[in-house]
Amino acid sequence: MARDRMAAARAAHGSINGPLALVAVLLIGGLTACSAGNFDKQPCKPDGSCTAALGAGYFCAKSGFCEKPAAEAPGVCEGTIAVKLLHDNSGPIKESGRSFWKGHVDFLREVNEKGGVRGCKFEFESYDYKYDPVEAVAQYNRWKAQADFAKVVALSTLGTGDTLQLAPLVAEDKKVLMGGSWAGALASPKQTSYEVPVPSINTSFNEVTKTESLGSPGYPYNFFIGTDYSNSIRAAVDYIQREAPAGANDRLGFAFCSAAYCTAPLPAGRIYAKASGVALGRDLSIELSPPVPAGLSPEAAESGASENGRQARA
Repeated sequence: MARDRMAAARAAHGSINGPLALVAVLLIGGLTACSAGNFDKQPCKPDGSCTAALGAGYFCAKSGFCEKPAAEAPGVCEGTIAVKLLHDNSGPIKESGRSFWKGHVDFLREVNEKGGVRGCKFEFESYDYKYDPVEAVAQYNRWKAQADFAKVVALSTLGTGDTLQLAPLVAEDKKVLMGGSWAGALASPKQTSYEVPVPSINTSFNEVTKTESLGSPGYPYNFFIGTDYSNSIRAAVDYIQREAPAGANDRLGFAFCSAAYCTAPLPAGRIYAKASGVALGRDLSIELSPPVPAGLSPEAAESGASENGRQARA
């Protein structure tokens, strides 16, 4: 049922992220920490009545859903709603990670300032995991070892690598995970498995096909709001094909980094391009940032990269 509600939330909010990325956490937090109340709305029957399974006192409202009169509806929340946030404040994607984290914090604070969710305010703690999946899992286990972990309703993280590592753990613990990754496999609540021929181009510009095992082990407790990466890359192929000049014989290549979120949608893009009649070209690997030389701090390396950039522009 929670998954159905989250699907409805995704449909309602489209591709919104940033501060509103925790709208779903609000819903789950209300469901978990508060009494059921009108969160359990069900559609009215065709004859305008409500199913007997809801119990006494429900009526068919103008919204088309069965509701209870406000005076009878429970829904007063007691206590707090505990949320844990994992963010990248000093790792390789800190430029966007900081904004992502600040948006979450600002949103939670705003909800608290307005009285919380049915009277319950968010109690949140954040941790800089530096975009390292191993550190994300280690911090999750540290939180899990705390005596009050049972109160935690949801967690938020940022990257594909850490989300793939954390998703099975939160499923075991029945905690909602709001990942910043929109990898297609993470969108499936159920196990799926496919053997798919994926085309690519070798250095001689000959097409080669390799059968890959694609699918998902199923992540029923992972949620994100927006279009997954695989559908996004298909949309990009559509746009390129639509905008290409008539009669053009250009090839389509993909530029990507080695991080999991960069490589996850590549099979979908290649398969869709071939099915759409778009010729494949060579790919280009572009890393997020250059490696930090031994003995050089990340801050110094970043400063050096900026200086090199200024000299190149000059």
